Amino acid sequence: MIRSWLPTAVFAALAQSVPAPEKPASQPAGGFVDITESAGIKAISLCGAELSSKKYILEVNGGGIALFDADGDGDLDVWMTNGSTLENLRDGKPGAGNTLWLNDGAAHFTDATKDANIGGSRFGNGVAVGDVDNDGDLDVFVSEFGPDCLYLNDGKAHFKEIGGAAGLVDPRWSSSATFLDYDKDGMLDLFVCNYLKFNLNSPPPFGGADSTWRGHPVMRGPRGLEKEIPLLYHNGGTVDGIAKFNDVTVKSGIGAAPPSFALGCIAIDYDLDGFDDIYVANDSEPNEMYHNKKNGTFERSGDLLGVSVDDYGRVGSGMGVCAGDYAGDGRFSIVVTNFSAQANNLFRPNGDAWSDFSFPSGMGGPSVPKLGWGCQFFDADQDGLPDLMITNGHVYPEADLSATDTSYAQNCQFFKNIGNGKFNEISSTIGLADARVHRGAAFGDLDGDGDIDVAILVMNGPPRVLRNDIVKSGAWVAFELQGTKSNRSAYGTIVKVTCGSRSWIAECQPGSSFQCSNDPRVRFGLGRADRVDEVELRWPSGTVEHYKNLQANRVHRIVEGAEKATIAK
Repeated sequence: MIRSWLPTAVFAALAQSVPAPEKPASQPAGGFVDITESAGIKAISLCGAELSSKKYILEVNGGGIALFDADGDGDLDVWMTNGSTLENLRDGKPGAGNTLWLNDGAAHFTDATKDANIGGSRFGNGVAVGDVDNDGDLDVFVSEFGPDCLYLNDGKAHFKEIGGAAGLVDPRWSSSATFLDYDKDGMLDLFVCNYLKFNLNSPPPFGGADSTWRGHPVMRGPRGLEKEIPLLYHNGGTVDGIAKFNDVTVKSGIGAAPPSFALGCIAIDYDLDGFDDIYVANDSEPNEMYHNKKNGTFERSGDLLGVSVDDYGRVGSGMGVCAGDYAGDGRFSIVVTNFSAQANNLFRPNGDAWSDFSFPSGMGGPSVPKLGWGCQFFDADQDGLPDLMITNGHVYPEADLSATDTSYAQNCQFFKNIGNGKFNEISSTIGLADARVHRGAAFGDLDGDGDIDVAILVMNGPPRVLRNDIVKSGAWVAFELQGTKSNRSAYGTIVKVTCGSRSWIAECQPGSSFQCSNDPRVRFGLGRADRVDEVELRWPSGTVEHYKNLQANRVHRIVEGAEKATIAK
């Protein structure tokens, strides 16, 4: 059920219907331009030795990408995790290692990995970004096959790895992760998905009677392999310069859930009660929503809310996840990407629960032949209607063999929001026809022009960098937030923007998509509005603040408790 804080008069009109927006064009002009070569990010994603042969499940999920300002110059830099091969892991050799690429402000990147001191990774998977010690710069967590890593940032893109000292020593295979302040004590806690048990010295054999797909022998898993449980760490504060995390998985109730194959996660205040909940996309298992009970514990509520399976009761193969107010109803819808021959899910609020609107929205049908990974709502053409992008690529090279109804390399998909909760899939006409074996994606303004660009991880290749050159039909506004009573990153802040009769909400939370972290700034397309009439912020501390008459086409910096907003770079 919806446990609302609305009676407190905060966002009193949040869940009310809004007037119908101006009818947008059915298809924007322009498109996404591949600027990978000029961007200069040369790192090759290593996850198994060969793209054309994936004998073990450890070789198929790929790494992650984070977009954040690592050196404090106001531009989005790029962190990329990287894997290894089974042979190198068995021999105790280092993996390909993380890389850091510094932005000159125009989406041209320089390799700063050596100076950053971040190469010590055996088999990196996901990445999460947040200020764990509230010192004003963003730190980086990398989930690994084996003990995870935490890199403290000095604010100038120089890092110190403190995972062991911080208490992040769990040896399991972890995938996506996200920072959140679940108990609102002003410190960022950490949620980590664990995927499955994989015996490096005795890996499951390829093929066999129980490892076939469409009549072809394939690598084994996840079914038939042993499931895991996710982890929740509480941030106990900094001691001698080291952030200390305590494993509260059991104490919090997260550990009471049955083991599953967890791949994607997002922290989202789905019921708008002021406390972040946690949604987990599970592979070949029902997805789960962990409802925050406001006392340091969580309860499972996925089945009750209708966000565990589709409306026919069918279990998907959850990979990536994102959430946003795409329908303009003041509540968050949730997208989960799934395996080929399964539609991606679009769980939309429907009274006190959620229903899978995938097919009614127009997103379901085009997603069926694809295998989805990264996903994100964002208003690509700034018409005031958040669109949806999904990255695709199969796990089986055998998908290119006969009678599979799909392919190994796949194109990304763009779903244009046409209003009334519906989408048109227009990928091939806006520069997304190119097929690759894509994985997760991170979203943010890489070139400083105000719109959202995309960095996509590609298996056994460099990441794709796509510049958003879609012709815009409206203005935009963005917010760079800093907590004082709240965690300094301001994660969990709900932002409501009003222009005339239209309103939008979003949450400050970069951890979504798949194993990736997006631009931490909160951004809105405004349609034809030329100014923002009012911005309302509900900080994690419970403080509610209002700002009026803000310029469009600007990034506004707002510090909790400040009298006015300022213009950021």
